[in-house]
Amino acid sequence: MYVAPEEMKKNTFNISTVTAFVVAGTGEKVVKHGNYAVSSACGSSNIMEHYGYKFSTNQDKLQKEIVQAGICYLHAPLFHPAMRYVGPVRKSLRLKTFFNLLGPMVNPSRPKNQIVGVYNEKAVNLYHHVFADAGINHFIIHSLDGYDEISLTGKFRIVSDSEEKIYSPENLECRS
Repeated sequence: MYVAPEEMKKNTFNISTVTAFVVAGTGEKVVKHGNYAVSSACGSSNIMEHYGYKFSTNQDKLQKEIVQAGICYLHAPLFHPAMRYVGPVRKSLRLKTFFNLLGPMVNPSRPKNQIVGVYNEKAVNLYHHVFADAGINHFIIHSLDGYDEISLTGKFRIVSDSEEKIYSPENLECRS
C-alpha cells in the first residue's frame, strides 16, 4: 500500500470528486477527468471504483451518463495509455511531479470551462496562463495554507480569466 509523505498528508477527502457531483446536481454538465492516487492518499479513480463505477472510453455510454446524470467520469489511464509506464515511477518517487500539473490540461473532453484546485502559487500562475492562452474560462483555486481547494482554515486565492482575488473564510456567504 502506498503511504504519502508527511508533507502531502492534509487529512482531507477527495474534494474535487465530491465537488463534481455537487456541481452536476445543480444542473451543470460535468466531465470529471482523474486517476488513481499517486501523490495523495486518495484519487478520483479510487473513489469511483470503490463505489462500483465501471471505467469506459465508450462515447455512447459517457454521453448517456451526461444526459441522464449530468456527469461522466474519464479515467485518465484509459485515455492516455502511455501514462501506465509513468505511474509506477511517480508512485515510487512519493512526491509531486510535472504529471500532477498535466492532468487538467489533457482532459480529453477539452472543456471550455474549468475549475482547478492547485497546491502552490507557481501552479496557479502556470494554469492561468495556459488556460488564458487556450481561451478557456477558468477558476484556479489555491489555499494559502497549502490546500488545492477553498480552505476554511485560512485565506485562499482565486484567479479567473477576468480577475484575481484573495478571500478569507469570512468572505463566504451561504445563500438560500
